[in-house]
Amino acid sequence: MHIQGSLLIPEIFVRNEIPSGLKNRINQTFTTTSNFVANSTEVWCGGLKRSLGLDNDYVESGDNQIVFNFIIYETDNILVSYKKQA
Repeated sequence: MHIQGSLLIPEIFVRNEIPSGLKNRINQTFTTTSNFVANSTEVWCGGLKRSLGLDNDYVESGDNQIVFNFIIYETDNILVSYKKQA
């Protein structure tokens, strides 16, 4: 939350969150802390911005999961930014 004047405004954007999930060359599903608005995710993996979509790098699954279309290695850094659901 942040303060604007005398109002306490809830944060609606999450930036650079490290999602939970095993990085073991088998698991491709990672979970965010909060539920996100569909199509609001921005994902970075291995230092590269990844593209959303079935024929691209990842898809959103449910309200808080990212599923990659490629192998995730133990050394891959994953960051997710998104708009929180209300």
